[in-house]
Amino acid sequence: MNRHQSAATACLLLRYRPDADVLLGVVEVTDTASGGPDAVNDRRLSDTPDADTRLTWNLAASGQFANTPVLHSFEVIHALSRWQADGLDVLPRAVADICHRFTNEHREGAPSDTPMISALHSRVASEAQLPITELLNTNEPRTSARPGLQRDALHVARSLEQLSGAIETAFSTRRLTDHEARTGSNEHNRVVAFCALARELASTLADHEALPAPGTSAATRQALRGGLPIGDRERAALLTALTDIDQPDRWALVAAALDHLAADKNCHLAANAITEVRWPRLSSSTRHPGYR
Repeated sequence: MNRHQSAATACLLLRYRPDADVLLGVVEVTDTASGGPDAVNDRRLSDTPDADTRLTWNLAASGQFANTPVLHSFEVIHALSRWQADGLDVLPRAVADICHRFTNEHREGAPSDTPMISALHSRVASEAQLPITELLNTNEPRTSARPGLQRDALHVARSLEQLSGAIETAFSTRRLTDHEARTGSNEHNRVVAFCALARELASTLADHEALPAPGTSAATRQALRGGLPIGDRERAALLTALTDIDQPDRWALVAAALDHLAADKNCHLAANAITEVRWPRLSSSTRHPGYR
């Protein structure tokens, strides 16, 4: 690295919505030590490495950063959950570390007495200076999707919808214990939160061109670990499926596993949370073609 490159700096501007866990970032080149901001701003490239991430890169035709993508902006859905899954590895390492510190600092969101509408729209902001050399794209180009992945994504989306419906049906018909009736139960909120995220994951996978959604899947796994009232065996199987769902080549197997969870007559809510209730068996016409 020469003296000019070491002097090149940029300002990273961050905006975060804690309640939605959505992170936005914009890079403003403050000094490139040789040619000013135009030295990395000849043209712009857009990139969608996954369904939860939008990136743009500046690409200069000449100068010290010629033909090297330099980060310009990004949007990450479920950013804090995503960090816990893969460390935001779609971003340059230094940027990912700054983003993690920022989102973790504000993870609690708005105060509990903040009106709901205000909380949903609350934002926090920050900025940081860093060398342009820390903004360079070091990731391998995304390869084209193999034939059939879009079909598999739709199968997984349908399976997630069916499983969410099975969980909701089982929970809605269970009887509260005397203690829950007296003290109130937050199991309902946990079921609603998990099913909402599972359906968001289903919609995201169905609406994109064979791209995984690692942020949404990470948030769904967190909701599962947060106390979804299902049996230990079912929880372990569901966690495995929601982990494998980040690997498109495993989508056919994931869909079959989710269908099995929804359809198995022995797949039920945790024994201490339910009395004589089983998840409904799905008709054969609604099952994934690979399920037996």
